[in-house]
Amino acid sequence: MKNLKFKLVHFIIALLIVAGSVAGISLYSYYGHDNNKIKFANDYFHLEDYKSVDALEQIENYVSLTAESYAKISDGLSFYDIKSKKEYNATPSDNSKNYINGATFDNGILHIPGWFDLVMYAQTSYNVDAEEWAFTYYLYLFNVNHQTEDFIDKLYFCFVDGTGESTEPELYGVTKLDLMIQEIKDAEYGGPDGTNLPQYSYSGKQASSNPLYIYDNGATGAGVTADSVPYIYRLTSMNEALSETSDLDDDIEKARWFYELKETTFSIFHSGSNNLTDAISKDTTDELEEIVRGTYTNPYKDAEDFNSKVDNKVVFSGADNNLYEAGYGKFIFWSIFVEALITFVVSGILAVLYYLIWQDDEEVKTTKAPKKLKPKKK
Repeated sequence: MKNLKFKLVHFIIALLIVAGSVAGISLYSYYGHDNNKIKFANDYFHLEDYKSVDALEQIENYVSLTAESYAKISDGLSFYDIKSKKEYNATPSDNSKNYINGATFDNGILHIPGWFDLVMYAQTSYNVDAEEWAFTYYLYLFNVNHQTEDFIDKLYFCFVDGTGESTEPELYGVTKLDLMIQEIKDAEYGGPDGTNLPQYSYSGKQASSNPLYIYDNGATGAGVTADSVPYIYRLTSMNEALSETSDLDDDIEKARWFYELKETTFSIFHSGSNNLTDAISKDTTDELEEIVRGTYTNPYKDAEDFNSKVDNKVVFSGADNNLYEAGYGKFIFWSIFVEALITFVVSGILAVLYYLIWQDDEEVKTTKAPKKLKPKKK
């Protein structure tokens, strides 16, 4: 019985050696190995094969990774020709009064021939430092025709409260936007949002990734070659552009966020040979060219309201920069499986040797045990 207990104890120890080794290696590879996470991030952004991935897919992947929740906007959103005022739809625009012909807006995708394609996303994220939610609308530009090498730096987005015509003193909608655009051309107004560059970096305790971007595989124009594919940029519809040089917004005490406005009218324009700041200082704002206008009716009150409507049909749940939520487990599974299998074999061999050594020692002790001598007869 004592020998049986001895064997059982060392058998359990041998099993623990195997189980502990396999679990330790697996957990470290999954949670603690930053290089594995960097490999996943590189794969997620198609660092090696981005040319084979559609721009729209790259945009949605990026939004899904970086947002707490997100939605591609199509309902309530409209675009129209700046000259004829005709609204775009799935049929290419064709009218002698149009500023641009061939434009379409279908399934949330705006196509402006000779300029760019565009998709709008609403997305939320939580600011830990500020302890508050951010709710932002972004207009992602792709299939861009780079008319100059710095073309993307000269695109701007501005918006005003309300839709339709209005009169003084209460200005809103297209009337106010007309005045704002004219004041920008007259160098009397500044501040609309330009483009920014979406990027992602993984930062760990042991290692960090290089900045990762999404690529505009359908881009054409200046500087675009097979070996030089531009990044995808986005227009940021953050908050109202208030100007110290204009009285158009004197009645607005504080710039309102895009999501705070129930209805908006907006314009996307190109500032000409200089970016807007330089155009104002160099007096070239008369080169400003409006490309498209639009309106939006916002159904969401704030970030919390938007997050509460996640149904994975219209509003989707994102990863909020959490690689585990973005598919890291599926990506790393087979690598961990192979590592665990190798660890199992090696630790299994060591555990068997450990067990056999202790069994041999026990047998030696048993064999060499002294015999009890019978007492001598007197």
